[in-house]
Amino acid sequence: MGRWRLRVRADGTQVGAAEFIPIDSDSSAEKLALASRRFAECLNGSQGPLGIIYSNEKTFNDYVMAANEVWKTSPPELTLIHTLEVVSLAGRCLGLIVLPTHPLRVAWQQSFDLLVEYHRYTEDLAAPKIKHLLETVTGAHHQPFCGLNPGETFVFADTLGFHAIALTPISDPEPKATVALLARLIGDGDNAAPTVGKSAALALAEEVRRYLYLHPDYRRIQVHALRAGDAMPVARALGKALPTVNNDEEAELPDHEQLRRREHDLCYELDLYPAAGRATELTGRFLSATVERRRSGTPVQCQKKIAGSRPAYRAPAASICPACAGRGAILQSRRLPRIWR
Repeated sequence: MGRWRLRVRADGTQVGAAEFIPIDSDSSAEKLALASRRFAECLNGSQGPLGIIYSNEKTFNDYVMAANEVWKTSPPELTLIHTLEVVSLAGRCLGLIVLPTHPLRVAWQQSFDLLVEYHRYTEDLAAPKIKHLLETVTGAHHQPFCGLNPGETFVFADTLGFHAIALTPISDPEPKATVALLARLIGDGDNAAPTVGKSAALALAEEVRRYLYLHPDYRRIQVHALRAGDAMPVARALGKALPTVNNDEEAELPDHEQLRRREHDLCYELDLYPAAGRATELTGRFLSATVERRRSGTPVQCQKKIAGSRPAYRAPAASICPACAGRGAILQSRRLPRIWR
């Protein structure tokens, strides 16, 4: 039994393969080791932990109960089985990902699957009804915290998709930035973590839309993203705050939406602030990465302006060039390009 460690660059790029770290255990952990081996054999003939329904079978129950029993007397390190430690190139631990095969995650997933089964086959509810009832159920705070080294505690930060959990150091000044990095590692950074994914962008967009409706005469909206990791949801929220219409639909908009000005009437001024002790050139890297993926035609040249000690950048809304990864970017347009949506 053991855990995993993965090195990443500051931008979240993986460096090399994950390293398996065995965890020393005494004879008292043999029961968990045997249950874990049987659990792995059960998954071996399936589509993996994400493609299996955890029923009330003895294999799953024994695995969870063995972990619960062994953890009562085992060294704390044994609770780290089936976790991925993410470290920087300098060796600093950035966070932990609790993998779907961790006993606590298996226990939660089994409970959820049995709940769905009960509603569908015992209560005989229709599938759309069950989906509506359970769509807000998540595995948040399961598990709530974990220890890695003496004096080093990791606490729940966010869910990563439906099956994994992100834990960040309790002393991390910018956990959202760490969550964004961990979410990119599992291959679905756009949607994996609610606090930095599309759900957060939709919630922010509604607030921005309400503000614009109540202040129709404002032409420049200044937005401060005070915490690292806020660039992605905030930029998307600004793009979703105004309706997307073509010229034919413009005349059919309600009166309050017709007040939403002409193409050049509104600009956003977005200020991004780096976390203390982190490189400023990485601030806003989501904006740069998005444009690098979606850019077409000739790159846009930006005019750099120094405002005191804080750099500010101006760029047309048609594109945000890589230089705009600084602390501020002024986005000028009524409708932001499709890359924000």
